[in-house]
Amino acid sequence: MAIWDSGLAYSDQHYFFSTPLERTTYAQAFIKENHPGNTEGYNNVKYNMHNDFLETLTLQGIMGALSLAFIYLSFAIVVIRQRIMTSALLPLFVLFICGLTDSVLINPQTAMLFLISVVISASLPTSNK
Repeated sequence: MAIWDSGLAYSDQHYFFSTPLERTTYAQAFIKENHPGNTEGYNNVKYNMHNDFLETLTLQGIMGALSLAFIYLSFAIVVIRQRIMTSALLPLFVLFICGLTDSVLINPQTAMLFLISVVISASLPTSNK
């Protein structure tokens, strides 16, 4: 919670782009002051914010977070309109949930696994019920 708390505090003051070094410096100082004794959070904040939306918000600002939300929403809308909800919506849902608990989009393996699962899901036969 210390990492997320520091990320939210940082994003309140920085609405646009920032650097990882600037964010890490701020977050470590914030954790040291507001969550003393949380060495795990202090040490791990240098890697990422452990939440894809917060990671994007603190580095790319409001426009970055809105862009990420747009990607999720547009994919979901296409899937729902094409009526392939059960097969193609599942990888999106899993990626979204995992992104709320850790920063998964920064790993190229995650993007590749997501694309493979979407292709496999889209190629599955659908029932006409």
